[in-house]
Amino acid sequence: MDLTFILIIYVDDLIFVCDSMKKVEDFKARISQESEMKYLGEIKHALGIKVDYQREKGIMYLIQEEFAEAILERSGMHESNPVATPIEKRRSLKEPINDALRASPGWPLTIRIGMLSYA
Repeated sequence: MDLTFILIIYVDDLIFVCDSMKKVEDFKARISQESEMKYLGEIKHALGIKVDYQREKGIMYLIQEEFAEAILERSGMHESNPVATPIEKRRSLKEPINDALRASPGWPLTIRIGMLSYA
């Protein structure tokens, strides 16, 4: 039987996922022997990502809606209307494309585009 075990380490946080509760318990016991660990239970939210489950189907969803909304809010675009093609072809991205972007000098366009790569 092949098992999946995923371990994510971020600064001083560990997030682990496995398709076997026995393996999860074994991992928690081994880690607790090596260092102090506080188990916070099933993950609901981490690093701007909401986690939701459909256990009966064996599905875990990673939802980044809050992160995307935060990017829109910070860049003054939270009331914008979505379109299929938000910018015309061959448009230079050196200058802000609307007043909302011009009004946020602390948020250069390249930073906004970079943030979207995580959404």
